Amino acid sequence: LASYEYPNLPITKNRQELISLIENNSVVIIRGATGSGKTTQLPQFILDYYTEKGTPCNLVVTQPRKIGASSIARWVARERKCTLGSLVGYQVGLEKMATEHTRLIYMTTGVLLQKLVAAKSLTEFSHIFIDEVHERTEELDFLLLVVKKLLNSNSRYVKVILMSATINCAEFAEYFGTPVRSQINPAYVFEVEGAPYTIEEFYLDDIKSILPFKMDGPHPDDPCISMEMYNMAVSLIQSFDDLEAREQSQSEQDGQTTLPGRGSVLVFLPGLAEIQYMQEALAKLVRKRLQVYPLHSTVTLEEQNGVFLVPLPGYRKVILSTNIAESSVTVPDVKYVIDFCLARHLVCDKETNYQCLRLTWASKTNCNQRKGRAGRVSKGFCYRLVTRDFWKTEIPDYAIPEMLCSPLASILLKVKLLDMGDPRSLLSTALTPPNLRDIERTILQLKEMGALSVHSSIRKHFDGELTFLGRVLAHLPVDLFLGKMIVLGHVFGCLEESLIIGITLRLSKLAFAHGVPSDSVAFVNAFKVGELSEGNGATSRTQSSVLCSLSQFNMHVSDSSHPLDYAGIHSQRFILQVVIAGAFYPNYFLQGAIDEEQASKELSGNDPRTTVMVRNLPPFAFLYYKQLQSLFRQCGQVKSISFEGSRAYVEFYRSSLQDSGVLPEVSLSLRLSQQKQRLNLHVHTTNEVEALAGCRTVSHLQYARVNVDFQSQTVYPVGVLSSTIDPERLPSTRVFVVNITEVVEVGHFWGFQADEASLEKQGRLTAAINMLELRPLSVSLYPNLLCLAPFSDTHTDTGSYYRAKVLHVQGSNVEVFFLDFGNTSKVPCNSLRELPADLLGAPFQAQEFVLAGLAPSAQSMITGIQWSSRARNRFITLVNGRSLIVSLYSILHGVMRVHLHVSMETGDVDVANLLVQEGYARLVPESFESQQSHEVLMGLYKDLKEGTFTPSSSSSSWNTRKEEEKQLINSLLLSFSKASHNVSVHGPFSPHKVTFHCMSGVMQYRSVIIDRDSINSVLVNDNPQDSHERLLVAGSVSLNASGTCIMLKETTLMPHIHGLPSLVTMLFTPVMELRTDQERTCFTGALCGLGTNSNSQEAMLPDHDIETTFDVKVDVEDISEINGLRGAVNRLVCEGPNGLLHLGPERISALQEDARDRLLRLFCKMPSREDCTPVYYDMPKKWNQVDPSQQMEVVQNDGRAKAVLFQLHPVTLLNM
Repeated sequence: LASYEYPNLPITKNRQELISLIENNSVVIIRGATGSGKTTQLPQFILDYYTEKGTPCNLVVTQPRKIGASSIARWVARERKCTLGSLVGYQVGLEKMATEHTRLIYMTTGVLLQKLVAAKSLTEFSHIFIDEVHERTEELDFLLLVVKKLLNSNSRYVKVILMSATINCAEFAEYFGTPVRSQINPAYVFEVEGAPYTIEEFYLDDIKSILPFKMDGPHPDDPCISMEMYNMAVSLIQSFDDLEAREQSQSEQDGQTTLPGRGSVLVFLPGLAEIQYMQEALAKLVRKRLQVYPLHSTVTLEEQNGVFLVPLPGYRKVILSTNIAESSVTVPDVKYVIDFCLARHLVCDKETNYQCLRLTWASKTNCNQRKGRAGRVSKGFCYRLVTRDFWKTEIPDYAIPEMLCSPLASILLKVKLLDMGDPRSLLSTALTPPNLRDIERTILQLKEMGALSVHSSIRKHFDGELTFLGRVLAHLPVDLFLGKMIVLGHVFGCLEESLIIGITLRLSKLAFAHGVPSDSVAFVNAFKVGELSEGNGATSRTQSSVLCSLSQFNMHVSDSSHPLDYAGIHSQRFILQVVIAGAFYPNYFLQGAIDEEQASKELSGNDPRTTVMVRNLPPFAFLYYKQLQSLFRQCGQVKSISFEGSRAYVEFYRSSLQDSGVLPEVSLSLRLSQQKQRLNLHVHTTNEVEALAGCRTVSHLQYARVNVDFQSQTVYPVGVLSSTIDPERLPSTRVFVVNITEVVEVGHFWGFQADEASLEKQGRLTAAINMLELRPLSVSLYPNLLCLAPFSDTHTDTGSYYRAKVLHVQGSNVEVFFLDFGNTSKVPCNSLRELPADLLGAPFQAQEFVLAGLAPSAQSMITGIQWSSRARNRFITLVNGRSLIVSLYSILHGVMRVHLHVSMETGDVDVANLLVQEGYARLVPESFESQQSHEVLMGLYKDLKEGTFTPSSSSSSWNTRKEEEKQLINSLLLSFSKASHNVSVHGPFSPHKVTFHCMSGVMQYRSVIIDRDSINSVLVNDNPQDSHERLLVAGSVSLNASGTCIMLKETTLMPHIHGLPSLVTMLFTPVMELRTDQERTCFTGALCGLGTNSNSQEAMLPDHDIETTFDVKVDVEDISEINGLRGAVNRLVCEGPNGLLHLGPERISALQEDARDRLLRLFCKMPSREDCTPVYYDMPKKWNQVDPSQQMEVVQNDGRAKAVLFQLHPVTLLNM
């Protein structure tokens, strides 16, 4: 200590006075300029004072942000020449660098708060330094409340020091005042005078005289950054070279010798998007030699450390930061601060109670903190990009305390843990008490979540006893909804997966969806393949911390996880999806209905699974088909483009036989429309086209129907009345025999007609091919390339050649699809041969078939992606490699939809009915387009049978006219080169794109938008004929900045199991009241929510109440199953003698298995629940509509279980 010298900072001269003040006062408030040494030196003064006395001490200093606590601790340890984690240490969130020998520890506000709430005492520390108290975060205000309460009860001898550069001293001094003779004696305030260096302030008025910019001043009601403002900031940074050159020249004239250095620049921006824009603008200044560092909450620790490094010689460091650098991060070499005077704050919408981050003007307090970041090692300069008058009149003096506008749920759980009385009474003693209605609403939301008991011995509606779940949530270092998901994951035996979701929320998800439309499941897949787990220290630390907290409550990840089979993997995923739904109740949204007929007309009969459309095309749009193809090349391989009027329909190839749903290429295309950049075409004017046509008339082609086929490289006109069904390619009768060669999926297969004429035609074609001298391919292989490929049933025979299409190239082998038979095979690449042009004309004989009116059962969907492996194996056993009779129902997008019959011992059996009887499938109505096709086919076969059929395009004059148009189109395509101007086209679109609406109806006048980073941001409904509800669960619901749209993040689209939305809602709602028909013979729906206030009979939380109407038959047995499952959950989430803390591993495992079995039984009911027409209740969202005498209360069997999650639902008695 004798050799230790304190740095020459303003606070050093007040050392003895400050020590005396702190030792003689319970609370001291210290205000001093940034850089005066409050945070780094004052704790050391106390530490050294106690060391000199030989008295033990334990000091804690709080910082609002992790980077601040860790970087300051490193700085102090370096000053004292000690190892970080010995005398000086830090603890930030989930990372601790301290030992039992640590006497000065820096930690985040949240960590200290957690410690104090758990201990209910301050005595672990001798001195508590609370720094940056001006920030008024929710956690900081609650920490002040807790400290004040405990100081006045069981911790009277602990010293508390509040510090800030811009604190409102009077307010804090009064809050921590001591009552003396019926008066409040305010806490002692000490002002540290002086600052390291002066800081000059400049406003827009001053900057305009330096830089030649003309712009309007900011508007108080429209906080934003204009393009001119960005340009001004960039120009300011460039001007610092001249400023420093003048300074250097002046120093030399004054006879001072200073090293020429380029001072660092700190730019304060309101968010990540603004930082990225500014970073891109600065990247263009290559010659200015700038080292640019972004600094925000998502930057890694390694990237954060970059801002503290000395820049390369001759380079200027530029830090682009959010308010994270306002008070937590001190970069000593910052000379210039550029402040846009903006911030993003949480604002709560009064109508929906959802929050959004809105751009607002920062307060003077915050802006002065920002200014103080400069002037640490030399004179500083602060440039505020507002006018001087605007600063004085419009910028608020102080920020609004977070406790007035932030969610209070986490704070209220800590209030309950403190056990200091009614939450409303306790929080009313905060420095700035939150609104009473906000407290009451938060208590109700905690009841809805299950963290507080709905029915308890506490009779107050705005209070409740902590449930076991609430106690766990209060200890977990994650968001409350994610904490609930982790607990439910433990209940249903998927704790590991739930834990992964809880700690990996910021990863790009698209690549890891694996066919499951859930952001959360994508997180699990990504983690398991190592994308997140490897090399990510923060992730593993978070996981360790959560696991440590869970172990206190006897929750552990199972070590003996045995490998699952196909059905087990998919059942586990479904259970995880239900867990997600339970955690995020009531953030439930339903898929909007699509007008099937209208959508079909809009898409002009094209397949919504393979096709998108663009609008606003110019006249003669077919001339630009190559440009359109190029625009969509980034999405996938375009098969064809159909032009019709001012629209074009872009169809993509199916790259695999297995892709029977909506193509990823379609989803990627629709994502293009979410981008701000428009799709542009370089086009010719109508006059230019007509001039080049010469004497030929082309006006009729302006908006003609033209098809472009990229496989055959042809562009040809299409008749207005052209039929999608070619009678020449139809089977001679509706009932015919098919040889099935390739099963794609249950009810989906390839084959060829097995009648004599078809077999003879195939034989002649095969003979013709194999008589030719075949030439090797002259082009490189690519998907969908037409060629000739060998096929042999034996390994020794080289085999004959057949017409084929390339599917996938795999090294030296290639998978091909035989176009006349429908099967696939792998052959060597060098065995492929060119397909002669004259062999292209004959129609391909293979045909794709789908069973009409068939869909997977709930059991199949749960134990597979769409179909279970058992269903697939059963179907293959029934049909593969056999000749079977099919009955043609319709032809849709080139696929024959049929009824398939097999001969069995019991006679001729319909395969679809058999699969339904065995529980693998269910029957569904055919789509509007399929039914239309069926009617056309019926009429066609009738006309063919009666000899009255006349082709619409058989006349020679029609064919001649179309041939002339084709030649005219081809000549126009050859005539044009460079276009004269640009046109923006609209799209891509799909009339089948899915929209959603909220189940609770609270946002019925606002559109719902899914975050563009979500897997579900673009969904296409390829089965609009299925009108049953489909559920989407959102992990996060907020408003956009303007408050006009509901934004959903972390979404999960639940499987389209009929009745699932109602069952899930009833399973996880706190309170439920069943609806019946007027005769009380059946259940028609249920009102789900928090129930009513017993005094006023008004709904407790009406905007969260969900009125669900059944679209399947739900009976008493189903309600009993739901209650049984709720009881099974309670047994694993409760206190008492039989609570989780008292159970052994084997008992826990047995209860988990019981919960899983009950859940699967509920959704896989056999036989399946019957569909029914929804009957909407005439008094929606009205509680207490059931006579108590007609209700049967259900009581939990285990009366010794306490603090359970769910109450069991009463059952309304029906008239039998």
